[in-house]
Amino acid sequence: MKLSGILAVIYALFPLSALQAQEIAPSSDSVKMQRIEVLRGNCEAPQSGCVSVSLSFPTLSGGNSTVSKKVNQTIYGELIKLLSLQIEPFALDSPGLKLAINQFIEEWELSKPENGEVLNWVVWADGQITWKTNSILVIRLSTRVLTDEFVPGDRICALNFNLKNGELIHLGSLVSDSLALNTLVQHKLRTTYPESAEALPGWPNPSSVPLPENYELRSTGIFLWFNEMEAPTGTHSPVSVFLNYEELDGIIRREKFF
Repeated sequence: MKLSGILAVIYALFPLSALQAQEIAPSSDSVKMQRIEVLRGNCEAPQSGCVSVSLSFPTLSGGNSTVSKKVNQTIYGELIKLLSLQIEPFALDSPGLKLAINQFIEEWELSKPENGEVLNWVVWADGQITWKTNSILVIRLSTRVLTDEFVPGDRICALNFNLKNGELIHLGSLVSDSLALNTLVQHKLRTTYPESAEALPGWPNPSSVPLPENYELRSTGIFLWFNEMEAPTGTHSPVSVFLNYEELDGIIRREKFF
């Protein structure tokens, strides 16, 4: 994607000194959307070089403060990973995220070459609540990072929270028959993306494509998300397969979350 297309997601531009988290209308009594926009340079004329950060993400408030804190720390942690070019001990909260943004801007300033070469850096994240019940909160974080070291690439990070304790619900904790699940996923990939069936030696060997880390619980089934290079689909963007609970009968333990 061209930089102009990447920057089209930016709604408002804030100078670094005025960095603020803007609250969007809440989607429920306990979930609020936050937005952070930062720009340096002239991104309308990217040939001159610029850096932009555009983050939209949900946070949890109200209710059990311990649960809200755990959920929010996980979300802030994922955002900080996008921005931190080196491992830094940033706090997993709003001030820590702002420090990570400041460091990202400073790294861009320090990396600008003396020979006039253009550096256009972008970090974009859009977090959406894809399912919420009294006991489960599911967030899909779509991201894009572009620096001089990373080519632009879209990724999906799916987070499934247990609202009773604030912990992530890992797919492995729900699976009762991992071989059957692997076989089912292979079949889904082959039927959903038939053009890729010959790209993988040994297809459909259940061990040839590891299960992805990202999945989304839904009321009728589970989405499995494969980022680039995680499945032989030949695409340069995330792809997903959907498994309904009838197909997953005997493979996962639904009582773990229903």
